[in-house]
Amino acid sequence: MRGKFFAGFRTTSRCEGMHSQIGRILRSRNSLLEFVQYFERYVDYMRWREVDADYKSVVGDIVPQTSVRALERCAGKLYTRTVFLKFHSWLNSGSVMKVGAIKETSSCIIYSMYRYCKPQKLWHVAHDEKMSTFRCSCQRMETFGLPCDHIIGLLVHLDIDVIPECLVLQRWCKAAKDCMKGNSESAYKFWESTVLARLGSLVLRSREMFNLGCESMDDYLDTIEVMENHVTKLKAKKLAVSGSSAVNEETPIEVFDNVKNPEVVRTKGCGGTSTGNGNKSKRRCTVCKKEGHNKTTCKRQKTSTGFSDVVGLDGAGVGLFFDVVTYCRT
Repeated sequence: MRGKFFAGFRTTSRCEGMHSQIGRILRSRNSLLEFVQYFERYVDYMRWREVDADYKSVVGDIVPQTSVRALERCAGKLYTRTVFLKFHSWLNSGSVMKVGAIKETSSCIIYSMYRYCKPQKLWHVAHDEKMSTFRCSCQRMETFGLPCDHIIGLLVHLDIDVIPECLVLQRWCKAAKDCMKGNSESAYKFWESTVLARLGSLVLRSREMFNLGCESMDDYLDTIEVMENHVTKLKAKKLAVSGSSAVNEETPIEVFDNVKNPEVVRTKGCGGTSTGNGNKSKRRCTVCKKEGHNKTTCKRQKTSTGFSDVVGLDGAGVGLFFDVVTYCRT
């Protein structure tokens, strides 16, 4: 896995972590309805944690605590709060890295990096000045998406106070969700923390109105009328501001028109017992080979002499027995 980007996950760690989190609120004795309710509650909790993390990343500034304060401030402005805390430890260790031998090639310059008072262990960092790229032999950048302490030590040695763009992964930045917003304002509201908080507040306050409005038909009609008038007012206000219709009512219909029924596939079944017309073959009696009854209810079995019940033979065995007795007498 070294040198391959997996965002820091190993094997099925994300799946196991999700199972452990959900296992805290679910029990084996829960019914299906309770499972759905608890699961939706936990999903809402995870979304709230995401909104809270976005808020903490945007509000406030990082207080520099390392000797490389320029790089620390740059990382605080770029990365989210959670990613910055992971990157902060590498800033501390990168400040004590030293540059050993320097080798120039036709394409790049290779620096041998080592820790303070430990020259026996080396890491090689290749720097291309034309392309402004950095590559380290530890491949931590390719594995985790964050520059390692060896590259940070080289940045300090080269007196670079801004993290280069080649060392910044978009998914770890505060503006990672900007590309998901698009140009649509309706898609933007799902990624804006403040708008999402307002939406949750309105939903919470509207529950009481819905509970009271559904008790009688008059209250229901009045509530529907008030809601439709207010929605029409908001649409007209938004149309006047933007100059174009904000809601396209035909879009959901077009989307659902493309949804078709799933293909019918043949189930596994129990083997080749089907007759082709959907009717199952009837069982036959093992004595008379006729349909509609079995060995215990067979008339031929009941009309026998009764010797078969003692000996344990069927109708064919009883006939064979009497034939042998007749032959012996003759």
